[in-house]
Amino acid sequence: MKKGKKGKRLSAAALAVIVAFLGVGCAKAPQRDLGEDIVVSEFPTDFQFFSDMTDTAFSKGIMDALSALGEGGAMGFRTAGSPAEAEAAGIVERAMAEAGLANVSREAVNAAAWSFTGAAVTCVDFKGETVRIGLGGYPSDAFFQEAPLSLADAGRGTASDCEAGKLAGKLALIDSNPAEWEAAYPILQVKAGGAAGALVNTVGASDAAALFTQDVEGLSDFPVFAISAADAAALRKELRLSEAEDIPVSLSAWSSVRPPLEAARERASAATAAGAGEDGGAEGGPPARDEGPWAVWGDIPGKTDEVIYVTGNFDGLYHGAFYGASGLAAALGVAKALVGSGYEPLKTIRFLACGADERGGASGGVGGAGLFAFLSENHPEWLSSAFAAVAIEGGHPVGGAAHFGVNVSSVISPFAKHSAGELISTGLYSYDWRGAAAWAGGGPQAAVWDALGIPAVAAGFSGRSASASSAGGEASGAERAAYYHSSLDSKASQGFNEDAFRFNHLLYGKIIIDLDKALVKPMAFDEYFRALGEDYPDAPSAWRELLREASRKSAEIRSRLEDTNAEYLESFETMQGSMEVMAYGLNRELAGMYEALNGALLRLGRDGEPSFAHSATRAHIAALNAADEFLAEGAASAALGELEAAGLAGPVAAFSQEVCEGVKRARGGGEEAEAGPGADRRAPVCDADALARALNARLGRGLGSGVAEGAPAGSEAVSGQEATGDGPVTTAGAAGGAAPSPGAATARTPQAATAGFAVEREMIAVLLSAEQELLRETAAREADALRDAIARMDAISSDYLGDF
Repeated sequence: MKKGKKGKRLSAAALAVIVAFLGVGCAKAPQRDLGEDIVVSEFPTDFQFFSDMTDTAFSKGIMDALSALGEGGAMGFRTAGSPAEAEAAGIVERAMAEAGLANVSREAVNAAAWSFTGAAVTCVDFKGETVRIGLGGYPSDAFFQEAPLSLADAGRGTASDCEAGKLAGKLALIDSNPAEWEAAYPILQVKAGGAAGALVNTVGASDAAALFTQDVEGLSDFPVFAISAADAAALRKELRLSEAEDIPVSLSAWSSVRPPLEAARERASAATAAGAGEDGGAEGGPPARDEGPWAVWGDIPGKTDEVIYVTGNFDGLYHGAFYGASGLAAALGVAKALVGSGYEPLKTIRFLACGADERGGASGGVGGAGLFAFLSENHPEWLSSAFAAVAIEGGHPVGGAAHFGVNVSSVISPFAKHSAGELISTGLYSYDWRGAAAWAGGGPQAAVWDALGIPAVAAGFSGRSASASSAGGEASGAERAAYYHSSLDSKASQGFNEDAFRFNHLLYGKIIIDLDKALVKPMAFDEYFRALGEDYPDAPSAWRELLREASRKSAEIRSRLEDTNAEYLESFETMQGSMEVMAYGLNRELAGMYEALNGALLRLGRDGEPSFAHSATRAHIAALNAADEFLAEGAASAALGELEAAGLAGPVAAFSQEVCEGVKRARGGGEEAEAGPGADRRAPVCDADALARALNARLGRGLGSGVAEGAPAGSEAVSGQEATGDGPVTTAGAAGGAAPSPGAATARTPQAATAGFAVEREMIAVLLSAEQELLRETAAREADALRDAIARMDAISSDYLGDF
């Protein structure tokens, strides 16, 4: 780039960032332009050049090419380690080269894999005609060639739907409503009932002919398939007309879940040694693969050792035009525009695309495995120089979308809001910001970065109008109901908003440019500590004193970091290289502090989102106390509602203890994990099941009829109502019900008599004692983390900030 243009660009960029950091109002916002381009003449010069070079035709070509790939013909699965995923990696590799990135490379990732080439069930209808129904896939091993089976209706897949012997050796047809409970529960229940496999109809789908695959984990040893609502209804009609409990069908399917590469090779070697040959073993499984899943990366080289990562994923289900493909396409469009504009970054900007987001194995469909494996095993050395990450998985430009989300680590939320605010103020689209202590709703790739101590900004789910209240609320829910993980994830089904697609290029491109112009990580740890304090208002006094000290020091550090970045941008051309060297050390200290805080303070919740380690325990204690008060008045239904709202009961009234334990094992086990945000707390709290089952027995709606499984001796069910005279209150465990929302008050009703819940109240006392001890231990660990953070901040102030 010519020197004159470069000087103009630097001056404009410096002014924009200084104004942003100081919180002063920006220059007049550009006028809205509803045509192909957005008026950007009043933005910094380097952003203007980037905007001029943004070519959505290039990006759309990538999106269309990726979504055209997929195993199983119309099914279109390009899952981890499949031939379709390998082909997608090739498309991404060529696109990176075409975009002008340097060092373009493709590497195999040591992650679990899943290949699905298709499935179908065939039956003869009441007219004598053969009907063949196409099925979608779940991550499971299933090898059938016109296998004769019987199909039985398992309803909602509850324990009462799986009466002894009803499903033995049969294919079970299930209705699963994700708003009621997760698909893993009914799937495991029909498996426990002896079923040979399951067909899952996702209730509430926006199209009766569509196939939806829900996220499940740990079910690879049980054949599971998706069926549309229309086809499920047709099979049920055949069952009614036959007037039998089952009908004959035949099943054809090829779905293969394989372990990570090293485990696959070890298994193949063991099979060979045992004389089974090299084709996968004596049981006829698929051969161990030699390569994939894949990661592809390329650089815009910078002048310093630090790196900004821009990530996306290229695998998907049902061709997946929006979920995955559109986000990665936008990321590569940003890469092409930056290179084409002549932008010369200070830091290397590395574009990293991974497979193994939709994978098989013990963790089922939960994503992020490919990125985590790649960083932790292929390139752990990258983490020490990582400055920040921008994950573009969401922001899907579906037809009519006008409302989007930006999900951001709280520690860089002030910086990100200033960076994006100028563009968002143009009024083209409305955006919500979501931020927790770490990532929030930004997808598994953002979670991986935060867990490793690297602050992340992520594109959130979009909505079709500006009326959604939050990026993760109505907008996200509407989007997921419309096409997430479904055969409706296509431009043909949803339409395509080209203006929104371009706008997302500009939005995340601007955030990347502004991150590049920061000398030191713009970390606002005071935001993190503010959220921590608000979440634990009744913390011990010593804990709160430590928090006040940490908040004070972090606010001072934030101010000094902002000043340093503003001063650097004014004159970075004349500064010596020693400034970047000092900044590199400071940035490593900031990242280390962030990783330590996340590891000590955060846990994943059952929805996959992070919360502070004390949060669930405090909620459990409050719910147990409230439940005890209700039982003192004889109100079993109200007590059960409190337990369900806090996640202490779950769908226990509908599913067996065996199912609860199975879900828990699939999700990583313990309720209190040792490690940080990667430690999985989404497992159900099975230890409280006996109490919940006893209360359900009192209400006469346990597993089947009579005393509920797990109820203490002498607890007799009361048919239809509580012993107090209250009518039954529908909860998540009852047909058609849903759990009360967290924090919702359960209405008290006049009591006619006392049921005498001495046994259940004693159970509450035992659970309360355990939770209170856990809270004391958690608070002590959190206090240690605060002391460590205070010491780290003292060292940062004395060893680094005084030199700037």
